[in-house]
Amino acid sequence: MRALVIEADPFFAKLYGIKLKKSGLDVDTVHNGEEALQKLRLNKYAVVLMNVMLPFQDGFTVLRKSKQLHKKMPPFVIVSSLRQKEDIDKALKLGAKQYFVRDETQLAELMNAVVKASGKRLEKRPVKTPKKSPRKPSPMKIQRKKLSIGKKKVKKKAKTRKK
Repeated sequence: MRALVIEADPFFAKLYGIKLKKSGLDVDTVHNGEEALQKLRLNKYAVVLMNVMLPFQDGFTVLRKSKQLHKKMPPFVIVSSLRQKEDIDKALKLGAKQYFVRDETQLAELMNAVVKASGKRLEKRPVKTPKKSPRKPSPMKIQRKKLSIGKKKVKKKAKTRKK
């Protein structure tokens, strides 16, 4: 199964590509609306992850033209910094399956939604959420604890002598 990542920011494009590859999808990445439309003309994708803010042609235009290209359009999952209700409604009306606001969404949640939209079965969890591993206290903290325990004992002994 193939996924198309359409993201202008190289950092996020690479991040999404790596995570989707780990989920078992083959990934193509483009950085603007014109490249995206070329890829959509030439290939069939199980899912498209796209940012709305793109150079040359924005994501809304890509959605509109993709509808014209394909009888059955691949599911588009939108991730963007645009959070206005009008933008979200516009994307959904143009055919986007889901819309995520980037800074309000966990990466694992976004990746799970993309994999699910692709139709790929989720055997376990395609993207592992970070777990807090038990950390051993540093030797310095252990030393401090020992010192503080020793001080408490000394103070208690001093109080008992005054009586």
